[in-house]
Amino acid sequence: MAEIRRATRADMPAILELIRELAEFEDLPPPDGAGYARLIQDLGRRFDAFIAQDEGKSVAYAIVYETYSSFAAKPVLWLEDVYVTPSARRHGIGKALLAAVQVEAKRGGCARVAWAVLDWNVEAQKMYDALGATKKPWLWYELPIG
Repeated sequence: MAEIRRATRADMPAILELIRELAEFEDLPPPDGAGYARLIQDLGRRFDAFIAQDEGKSVAYAIVYETYSSFAAKPVLWLEDVYVTPSARRHGIGKALLAAVQVEAKRGGCARVAWAVLDWNVEAQKMYDALGATKKPWLWYELPIG
């Protein structure tokens, strides 16, 4: 079974490679060099990360940060990214990674863990449903800056 732990700056080269893989999977451009530098700088300041390693190889990661729920009057742990390499899927690694995120949310007094999933990523949705996650009816909007 994979080892799941909080990521450190020493893990950032592996996480940056996993982010590149996720961008490819989602057919999005990966961060540029300056973006990678900001990710390294912002770990532990603006976001936290978890990494999964199986037999010494980094195979999954999750990025989280706190937001706030006015209705619950408590923090919410937002799961920005969760990614498991294709070869490591269906081995319980994603489930274990999400369990680590839940533990972190509970430790921080959060009301819940929340995230978004692409509508075409049916396999991920099946896993979330099997874990007991609740699908919400909200639509995601973005307002560009600049």
